[in-house]
Amino acid sequence: MRNIFGYLEPPELLRLARTSRDLRSILMSRSSTCVWKTSRQNAGIPDPVPSLSEPAFADLLSNLLFLQHDQGTSDQLDRGSKVLQEMRAALVRLRDPATVFVSLIIIYSFASAKELKECGYELDEAVWNFVVPSYRLPPDLARFEWRGVATVYLMTAVKALFKKALSLPMDNGTFTAFLSNTKRERDTELQQIHACQLWDYQQNLVKSLERMNAREERKTMIIGKLQELGWREELTHGSSQDELIRHKLVNQPRVLTDRSWRNICATLEAFMSSLKTDRLSQERTHLLRTRDEFLQKMLRHYAKRLPHALYMPPLPDIVLWGPFRWIIEDTPSHVKLQAHHFSEPMKQLPAFIEQWNAERHNKALVALQKHVPQATSSDLNLAISLFCCKSYRAVWSYPGIMAHMCGGMADHESERVEWCSGTRSSYCEIEMATEAIDVTRVICNLYGLDPKTTSLETLMTLNPLVECKTCSRYEHYEARCFKRWTQAATHCRGHELLVVSKIDEAVVVAKESQQDCRWYQAQEWYRCKECDYKYRLKSVRKHLQKVHQIEDNLDNHIEYTPLGRLLESTGPSVTKIYPPGTREPPAMPILPWDPDSDSD
Repeated sequence: MRNIFGYLEPPELLRLARTSRDLRSILMSRSSTCVWKTSRQNAGIPDPVPSLSEPAFADLLSNLLFLQHDQGTSDQLDRGSKVLQEMRAALVRLRDPATVFVSLIIIYSFASAKELKECGYELDEAVWNFVVPSYRLPPDLARFEWRGVATVYLMTAVKALFKKALSLPMDNGTFTAFLSNTKRERDTELQQIHACQLWDYQQNLVKSLERMNAREERKTMIIGKLQELGWREELTHGSSQDELIRHKLVNQPRVLTDRSWRNICATLEAFMSSLKTDRLSQERTHLLRTRDEFLQKMLRHYAKRLPHALYMPPLPDIVLWGPFRWIIEDTPSHVKLQAHHFSEPMKQLPAFIEQWNAERHNKALVALQKHVPQATSSDLNLAISLFCCKSYRAVWSYPGIMAHMCGGMADHESERVEWCSGTRSSYCEIEMATEAIDVTRVICNLYGLDPKTTSLETLMTLNPLVECKTCSRYEHYEARCFKRWTQAATHCRGHELLVVSKIDEAVVVAKESQQDCRWYQAQEWYRCKECDYKYRLKSVRKHLQKVHQIEDNLDNHIEYTPLGRLLESTGPSVTKIYPPGTREPPAMPILPWDPDSDSD
């Protein structure tokens, strides 16, 4: 029987020893050592680490991933635990065990040199490195659990060392000889551990190559069988083949037998069907998005020459309008859409824009009448007619609220069209910006203006400057904060606002002239009075020179129609004046940035 057992590998002997008491007693007896040795040598495994028996060494090699620290009390268990932990530490980099398990093992089984000294184990750290199993901590564990300690030592080995040392005669010669013998034993263990580590690496490499070849063979066989079942065309698409290869039934190092193929065939065919459906859906979505981008580019050119009294609806409103949407969705996929495909809907577009403007105007008027019941359409142009969107709390004036496009409406996300770049503005709920209105009333009263009659154009032209004492209290170096109406209305509700003196206003105006105004000048809020061409400031100036042959006083032929947030409409916002003798922080440099161009 022992001769037969010698042909088994050590892991097989372990499993056999755990099947019954009789076999365990036979294999674990001292007389069976030759069986374990023969089995180990036949498998090409190096000699055991000193102090480990053949069965214990076989158990160690078969459980490198899940070693557990044995809290035994005898010297034999302590020595066994020491070697097991040393082997685990030597092979941990190759096996990648669970991080949490390894951390717990290290925290509860190891101690730093400082901790050992505090417990009464006083030896120089250099001596510990020679005679006791140690573990070099990973950087994250060293930083968070051990406060920067790099190396820790196995506590059971330390206890065993001191226990043995205390049993020796108390003289330097004996203790020195004891340390020398311990170091030699330690060196022998390390040499054998390194030999085992090399063997383990070679074994892992061989097994890894075997598993890789088995996976490749299985993938090739499955792909061939699916091609025979009619999935050849679908598998020519790289994305479908990659998804199939990653499937858990395919990516396995197992031999594909006829029986196993019959068990997984239906599942993989269903998976291929879902892959094809998803791929076709993605291709269609990409096609529709391309058509959407083309149409939006056409509409942006159309918006530049929209009549003065009308405002361009958000582009998703037009793209999702029936005539355009039908062309985008119903045109065969092989047809590349051109401008002439949209010629008929473009003829109907002016009527749609007029209807949208009327509905948007009524929505703003309804919101105003909820706030002021007797309000009329003319009251929309008052300075205190300030609006906000329920989904986005920024402040707009009228007609800025007309061109507002909601960025995100979570309540209507389920109604979003996947290929479209946005959602319809019909979901936008307009409300009055009561906080900004209250601040506007205060500023009008400070400057002797009647908020009930002051128009937005008047206040926008004046854009009064105020000093905010509340904001100044929170500034460093006792700086004074000055804000224009557009900034104060957005941020200064309930603040203490003061009228600015002529001297302070001159200082603020000088500071504002040094700030970079190109951002709001690059918005599409400028209109040519000659032909309703609307675009950025620099582009409208070029348009006047090129189309209308106007060279002088260009800005007299340009109308500024801010359609953005109130805060964006007037450029520089907050200006600070520091007390005399205080060093001001350096101003932001004007970057070489020019977003303005004649193209989309």
